[in-house]
Amino acid sequence: MKNLRHTTITLFEHQFRSFTEMDMDSEHPLILGIEQLNQSQGKDLVILQRKGIKATQFVGVIRTGQITLQILPKIDYSSEGDANAALFSAPHNQATSSATSNLLFLLSYALDLAVYEKEIAGLSHQALDWSEFLTRLLASDLHRLMKRGLLQNYITREDRLPVMRGRWRIEQQLIRQPHVKHRFDVRFDEFSPDIFINQVFRLTVENLLFQNFK
Repeated sequence: MKNLRHTTITLFEHQFRSFTEMDMDSEHPLILGIEQLNQSQGKDLVILQRKGIKATQFVGVIRTGQITLQILPKIDYSSEGDANAALFSAPHNQATSSATSNLLFLLSYALDLAVYEKEIAGLSHQALDWSEFLTRLLASDLHRLMKRGLLQNYITREDRLPVMRGRWRIEQQLIRQPHVKHRFDVRFDEFSPDIFINQVFRLTVENLLFQNFK
């Protein structure tokens, strides 16, 4: 296996890869993770065999430490790709890239997702696994939305200000600090981008950045 900071191993549906090919043994953390996943699901999402692992009809991503196993459907239409070629070889990488792009096109059609062919073409030439591919697309879409301008709405705020604004909460002021005469307890509506949907966007981006760069 390549000595990389983060390695992605790609299998296609019902494909077998030996432990030797993957440079690991049956006690490798990824194999133990697959075993735990199968037990938790009550079925073999990935079949563990004596000499290696075999994908089933399930596609997806399993990540353990610095190793990611992604299973893609056999929908590679690139003449340069070969799903059965050696791991990390140029034909295998081409098959992975092509299958990832085709899967995304199928999902965008089935789920009516706003996916742009130009973005897919640009990302398909990068060494990304399936989860990273989706992360980049989400980040790109968020960036496009932000460029159009943040959504804004009125938010009710409460504050203590040196000037009167909105509604004077005189009872609250008299209870808290009746001797303070130069500041006012007020409640007012402010047109602001700090609304719930933008908070969700910000939290999503922060979590994605943390997961990809930790």
